[in-house]
Amino acid sequence: MNPSDPTPNKPAPAADPQTGLAVLKAFLAERSPLGPLRVMAERVGHFFQVPLPGFKPYIVYGPEANRKVLVTERDKFQ
Repeated sequence: MNPSDPTPNKPAPAADPQTGLAVLKAFLAERSPLGPLRVMAERVGHFFQVPLPGFKPYIVYGPEANRKVLVTERDKFQ
């Protein structure tokens, strides 16, 4: 099991300051949200949360992670 795999009682992983800087650099270099999402997936895992003011979405990155959340283990997530 991947350490970043979501579980019902485990919070989504958080980024450290170095990852945050890499995410910002990717956004500035690519001018697209896809670069920062790729960096987060590489450094934090394929399931993570982005805390924004008033909105805290979970990101599920990649086909395998999406299948796990939406199909094979959907009963574990609400």
